[in-house]
Amino acid sequence: MNKTLALIEGKGLLDTALSRWGEREKGATHVGDSESLVYKAQLGEDAAFLRFSLGELQPRSHIEAELDFIKHLKDNGVFVTYPIHSNAGNRIEEIVHDTATFYVTAFKKMPGRHINYQVDNLDENLHRNWGRTLGSIHKQSKQFKPSGNKRENWDEDKVIQYAKKGEPNSEPAAVDELKCVIDHLSQLPRDTECYGLIHCDFAFRNFLIEEDLSTIHAIDFGDLCYHWYIADVAFSLWGARHLPNDKRHEVLNWFMDGYRQECSLDDKWLSEFSWFIRLRTVYLFIRYSSGEWDKIKHPNQSQWIEQTRKSLSEEFVW
Repeated sequence: MNKTLALIEGKGLLDTALSRWGEREKGATHVGDSESLVYKAQLGEDAAFLRFSLGELQPRSHIEAELDFIKHLKDNGVFVTYPIHSNAGNRIEEIVHDTATFYVTAFKKMPGRHINYQVDNLDENLHRNWGRTLGSIHKQSKQFKPSGNKRENWDEDKVIQYAKKGEPNSEPAAVDELKCVIDHLSQLPRDTECYGLIHCDFAFRNFLIEEDLSTIHAIDFGDLCYHWYIADVAFSLWGARHLPNDKRHEVLNWFMDGYRQECSLDDKWLSEFSWFIRLRTVYLFIRYSSGEWDKIKHPNQSQWIEQTRKSLSEEFVW
């Protein structure tokens, strides 16, 4: 069992967290993980998810900034998951065990289901609504003014900084690829029409869609950062990069048609799209292959790392 998972469940931290919301006796079920561990629980009348964020990976100030942005989105009509306050009225509960500090947040479970690229019929209507939802997030991002805590710029990210130092030195092709991509992106403008606060992982696992395929609820803003808006589009559709060429262009066009119902984005940014797909690929490769941050391995992770290592020398074009 993963050490962090064992610590939370074996040392009573999960019970402690549940008690902060007054539900210690009901228990919770582990349902997901990456940098944070997530449990499904019933908090009063609300089905909810408890998220444990390790302080050394997610400082409290970053989580506060995340919750501030989520509140801004919800207050302005975007369908998003939102925090449930603890019995003490806190959005974040701090739990300390020895040298480990966890910041625990509870989010209301939203209606709908996840989609799956391998199973679902990914039609025009779904992609338009997916893009429209992301456009609504970006529209509100342009109006959002942080009052206190602020999220990082994308290139301040710990994985990016790690790779800039030439690490992991066992993966020179990945380090070279990231340097090539960063050199190109450094030439792009960062004005408020093209650059701002983005979800940074609005892929199919991070939204729930209702059965009519029209209402989408955004979840998991843990990777929130300042980046180019086109990056959010690319990261959202990254899972479609292996589709046939004509299908890739079709889903991108559908997605952007929906996006532009809510937010404008100059067509010139689509010419940069492949660069952001490359950024996502090499970023995840370095993150997963180094083993420095993700405390739990994902299914088929080793296989994906090996396949990606072989393809890094091939320039990807959407």
